[in-house]
Formats: sequence, C-alpha cells, structure tokens
Amino acid sequence: MAGQRRMRSVLAGAVLMAALLSGCSGQKAPFPDAASKRPAPAPSPSPTFRAGEVRRVPDPRTLLSSGLRKDLRFAAAKYSECRQDKASGSVDRWTCYLWTPHRRTWDQDMTALDVELHHPVMTQNATAYATEMFRGEKKFRDTGDWDPVPLGDEGLRSPLDRSSPGQSDVLFRVRNVTVLVSTATGDKDRADAATLSAEQRRRALRVASELARSIARLAE
Repeated sequence: MAGQRRMRSVLAGAVLMAALLSGCSGQKAPFPDAASKRPAPAPSPSPTFRAGEVRRVPDPRTLLSSGLRKDLRFAAAKYSECRQDKASGSVDRWTCYLWTPHRRTWDQDMTALDVELHHPVMTQNATAYATEMFRGEKKFRDTGDWDPVPLGDEGLRSPLDRSSPGQSDVLFRVRNVTVLVSTATGDKDRADAATLSAEQRRRALRVASELARSIARLAE
C-alpha cells in the first residue's frame, strides 16, 4: 500500500544513512573541537494522533449490540473468533470470522470483519493515511460501481447485481479506522440466488452500521 511503501522508503533511508555513518566512523573528524562544542540537534517529534481520531479499537464483537449478537448467534458456533494481528508501526488490525449456525441444518453463514486502525506516519496524519488506504481497498476489490451507503465518513457496498450469490461486502471509514464487512451464506443449495444475495446484503449492512456508530464513539 502506498502509505506503507513510503514508510518503508523512509526506514530504508534511515538504515542507509546509519550504514554510511558507520562506514565513516574510522576516519578522524576534520574539526573535532568545533564539533564537540556544537549542541546536539533536537530529536524530530514523533507523529501523534490528532483530536477526533481513534487511538484504540477493542475486540470488534464488543462493539456490536447484544441484540445483534443474539440474532446472529455468533456464540453458538465454536469456530467464531476475533484475532488481533501483531501491531505494526502504522496499523493495528483485527480479523474476525463469525459464524451463524442454521437451526435445522449443518450449514453456517459467515460474517468476516477486517478492522484497521491507522496510526499517523511521518508523511501523513492518521486520517489522511486511512483515507488513502480506503481508496486503495476500494480499487483493489472493485468489480463495478459500488453503491454509496451513509456510514461513517465514507461508506460503500457491493451492488446487488454484481454480488456473487449469497455474498456481500460493505467498506467504510470512520476517521482513521477502515472496516471491511463481508458476508456469505452457508446454504449453497438454495436456488433463489437473488434472495440469498439480498439477505447477505442486509446482514452486512446491519453489522457495518453498528460498527460505524460504535467506532465513532471511540474517537477522542
């Protein structure tokens, strides 16, 4: 991603400069007395979050209402889980796979969540970085025109006529947090593909709407 590539470029430059300085350490400085009297440069300030940005996102399941969790029966499936990836310098990420078991069959519907909290980097504030990542994700997953939805600062969902049967995506951004909600049905034998897609679109939008409201409340 563009923001991460720029960060790697900055880090690579720092490593190269350290190597150059190390290579010159065996040579005597041309003006040792003057150099020793020169004050040390002040360290560059680390990027910081701005007011109104989110600094921490908890387990996404805690951001969903008890009513939604009960309706979707996430706790009834033993394989439902949320995992926080090892934090990097620029992104904290939660990945969730939540399963809704059908009451009369072995099939299970899936709700997948990808929640990324973007930190400020040397070249961008956190919200600008998240905005760039949002655009990159939209372009990467684009198979046609997205339908706009009123979620967070910007929200989109996959159009009904381009969704795979029984699948739907909702992508949105709240300040410096980007979220992708994907749903898929476990009942692949049903013939009514349009009904399957509509059901998953409603479920994806319901989950995304609750997450967007809860994440907005996390902003300082």
